[in-house]
Amino acid sequence: MALGAGGCSGTLRGSGLGLALVRAIVARHGGQASIRSRANQGTQVTLRLPVEGG
Repeated sequence: MALGAGGCSGTLRGSGLGLALVRAIVARHGGQASIRSRANQGTQVTLRLPVEGG
């Protein structure tokens, strides 16, 4: 599956496409992506990638 920008990329605000791409790319590298949001506090995005040779 090729990764690329969707047809609405850049024209729809907040479409969520960016996070879907991040998740797909991280998964391809054997990692995990998680996101946690709290009202009035912010959003925490965590990316975990394996260390090569480790």
